[in-house]
Amino acid sequence: MTTHGRASVGTQDAAVSAGASGGRPTEAPTPAPQGPSVNGLSSTGDQPRTSAVVADSRALGISAATVLAIGLLLRGWVGWRGFFYLDDFVFTARAATHSVFDAHYLLEPYNSHFMPGSYVWVWVLTRLLPFNYGAVVVTSMLLQGVLGVLFYVLLRRLFGSHLLILVPFTMFVLTPMTLPANLWWAAALNQLPQQLALVGVLLAHVTYLRTGRTARGLVGPFVLLAGLAFSEKTLLALPLLLAFTVLFFAAGRPLRRTRDALVQHRIIWAGYAVVTVPYMLFYVSTVPSPARQPGTGASVVQLVMESFVRAVVPAILGGPWHWAQIGYAGALADPGPFACAVALVVLAGVVAGSCLARRGAWRGWALALGYAVTNLVLLVVSRAAFIGPVIAGEYRYVTDVALVAALGLALALVPLSGQWRAGRPATLDERPALRRWLDTDPVRELLDELPRPRAAAWIAVAVTALTVSAAWSTVSYDQFWRINPARPWVETARSELSGYTTPPVLADGYVPQEVAWALLGDYATVSHLLSPLPTPPRTLADGPTSDSLYMLDDRGRVRRAAVSGVSALPGPRKGCGWRIGAQPVTVPLQRSTLPFSWTVRIGYISSGTTKGAVTIGGTRTPVEFHAGLGAVFLRANGAFDEVRLETAGDGAVVCSDDITVGAPVPVQEAR
Repeated sequence: MTTHGRASVGTQDAAVSAGASGGRPTEAPTPAPQGPSVNGLSSTGDQPRTSAVVADSRALGISAATVLAIGLLLRGWVGWRGFFYLDDFVFTARAATHSVFDAHYLLEPYNSHFMPGSYVWVWVLTRLLPFNYGAVVVTSMLLQGVLGVLFYVLLRRLFGSHLLILVPFTMFVLTPMTLPANLWWAAALNQLPQQLALVGVLLAHVTYLRTGRTARGLVGPFVLLAGLAFSEKTLLALPLLLAFTVLFFAAGRPLRRTRDALVQHRIIWAGYAVVTVPYMLFYVSTVPSPARQPGTGASVVQLVMESFVRAVVPAILGGPWHWAQIGYAGALADPGPFACAVALVVLAGVVAGSCLARRGAWRGWALALGYAVTNLVLLVVSRAAFIGPVIAGEYRYVTDVALVAALGLALALVPLSGQWRAGRPATLDERPALRRWLDTDPVRELLDELPRPRAAAWIAVAVTALTVSAAWSTVSYDQFWRINPARPWVETARSELSGYTTPPVLADGYVPQEVAWALLGDYATVSHLLSPLPTPPRTLADGPTSDSLYMLDDRGRVRRAAVSGVSALPGPRKGCGWRIGAQPVTVPLQRSTLPFSWTVRIGYISSGTTKGAVTIGGTRTPVEFHAGLGAVFLRANGAFDEVRLETAGDGAVVCSDDITVGAPVPVQEAR
């Protein structure tokens, strides 16, 4: 528990006594001013002239735990019904083929992300529980639970036992703004640790401001360093921390505030510089820049409007309530015009009402808006530049905004409580003009005639409304997340391949588009995508040959494969075609191939088993011809118009009039 000022402690003790005796949380009496207010800052750290609704700490904790449990259960249910998607397969394939101690594995950037910590997370789960999305969901939910607890601790450390903190806590824990990134593993690998680092850095700094102990504040740089191991975007914690300090723990004009905050806490900032400067030098010199030329002015304006009006604002109130499918799994925020208008009016009312009622409420909104704008600027000059304004509805790019929005909401509505030894906190003083207006006879008579529910009742209504709203949006998202076609394909392939005592040789190639996009390159091929299996699939790699060939069809089933493409010209010998012996025989194709990778099938009949070789485009591949009817499959690359065949010349007669170069196609059930 943090130490509070005398007046604050008195009001909280009264509430605790009421709670212990079975009473409800009560309106705390207005504490007497402890000192003059200068530039909106209390000279002692106590909050003058505030009427705080405080609650029994245990009851407040139970309420917060209930909200957190609802959020985890809802998200766990939705997440459990999903599966690996797109970039997930890249990460699992790399984990299956690299050692966790391989520096190349850990330090290789991915889409301008530097994320060695994420790679360790993937490696552990891939090696222990391959293709087990349940394990992914469990670890993600555990981290979300820790994140929720830490955010609650942050709110308590800032505001004490004020009952109103349940509103921003509920908003953050349940908002669908964090839903897509927390469900899709590839996004959660970056963004869950980043959010944990943001809260951790804020906690360290708030503890330092409250206790005055520099050592507590210097925990923050270590937390920041840990977050940077997962996402470079963790660097946004620094401007957030500075803005928080300038807005709430410094006085005067903006330049003076900033100078005083930098000078007074210079040891803390130096600690962060020791971490960030080397990191930024390393990142700039080794990681491809995500920066792009921004789009046109019209597209930027559209992006800003779409992001705030159709995505962020509805999500603060539990929206978007309606989703639009994107790709084969997942969805974009797609609220209707009426829903957007209502959300804007409600949020504008809360912002205006808080600013009219309390001097200093603007600081919380400024903090949240500043972070959101910074995030949007980064989006404009990076991903949005080549994806377009449609990216505005993708919550993965504003996930961390939810945390700062909730914090800003709390700072705008709830006064900072207790003593602060490393700074004087800004106050939330009631505006005298508003009090005088409320005390006028007409207004007082009107208010006396209206029902006056307790403040706790209003808070309960707000928490309930946010919970219902967010639950609706979360459940609505499930229909787009659970339809991932990769799950049945991978599970069928895994089951079919495990039924063979000797793994069949598979034709390598791209998996169906709905399983993994070809844009993933080699990671969308059978050999890479299924490499995490306990027994990785055997494929017809360049060089080795096989007497039989199978392939996975569009449903993940093992099928016997043939080759469809360019055939060889008929051979000159009747009943034999091309007779293959010790002297190489050149077999011309009907036409030249294109410069790609090809599968070659050579059907033959042999009087006995003999060694041989196939030469294509200058590449000689040893083969073995078995007695009787048979076939040889191999890979060949490039453009070519002939195939050269030869045997060891040990007396076996080999005939072939069945040579095809092309792509594998399924012909029948394997068994």
